[in-house]
Amino acid sequence: MPARAERPSRPSSCHRTSFRKNSRTWTGRPWTSISILFPRTTAPIISQRPWTSTTARWAVISRKRTRPPLPTSLSGWDDVIREKTLPAYVVLHNGLQELPRRWVAHGQPISLSVLRRPSVKDLLESLGIPHPEIGRLLLNGCEVSFAPVVEEGDRVEAFGQQPPVDLLAASLLRPALNAVRFAVDVNVGKLASLLRMAGLDAFYDPGLDDVGLAEAARQQGRVLLSRDRSLLRRNLVQHGHLVRASRPIEQLAEVVRLYGLHDRLAPFSRCLICNSLLQPVDKATVLHRLQPLTRKYYDSFRICRACDKIYWPGTHRERMARLLLALTSPAAASGR
Repeated sequence: MPARAERPSRPSSCHRTSFRKNSRTWTGRPWTSISILFPRTTAPIISQRPWTSTTARWAVISRKRTRPPLPTSLSGWDDVIREKTLPAYVVLHNGLQELPRRWVAHGQPISLSVLRRPSVKDLLESLGIPHPEIGRLLLNGCEVSFAPVVEEGDRVEAFGQQPPVDLLAASLLRPALNAVRFAVDVNVGKLASLLRMAGLDAFYDPGLDDVGLAEAARQQGRVLLSRDRSLLRRNLVQHGHLVRASRPIEQLAEVVRLYGLHDRLAPFSRCLICNSLLQPVDKATVLHRLQPLTRKYYDSFRICRACDKIYWPGTHRERMARLLLALTSPAAASGR
């Protein structure tokens, strides 16, 4: 019977192991666990591994931990969960079914279980729907605002805003505006220039953060246009729209159609830089600021008194005019 190999001697209670100089291997035996610089009773475990030419030296230090045992019985948990969850039903209409994180068929009830008694606003925004997108709310068949608290078994029906939206009329969900004005977020910045080109009041400041933009829109009575859902979900925002289109010209058509602005357009009446209204100016007054060809071929000029920029009907104006004419056509107004 072959003799058994001798068992290696037990390391002392505190000892050290080291690398050989310019070597890729440990001095100890590979794939063993040893104690270093710690008493035997509390020593971490070092996993030694043989080194190859493509791997760097490393050691994984881990401390033994005891995991608490899992409960053997879950009796009583069903009663706790039943007491804290609240069944409710939500039905989405008029395009809102496209906004939740998961697609929902038109008019299909969504069964929800929540851990507290939320308001109607909080319940809908938990689905990913910004409250400015909602034009009408029904709670168990009665029209309500965002404030009521949802009780067990309640049925909430939310309707999206249907064009044309009258911004000058108040509703249960939001107050009326004094004028049709917009505040444009930086993620749709090019839309601001197109709105101004169409003669619409559009505030745009890329230096503002979300809170500053929301406050400016509320204080100035503006509709906040953005593609950022988290911005539109802020309580400061009363009037807003989640822009769906990605191209600026399509975004302009979307806003004009939603708010029925076809009769409110006044092309080339605002400054594209600062949003101020333009005023006519005599050619002789600005003659010294014009290029030779501009002096020769153009006689009608307008000036922005705020930023002192001069405008005249150049060749690009014809293309812009055709674009705006398409927006104001009867087909565009009817949504076809």
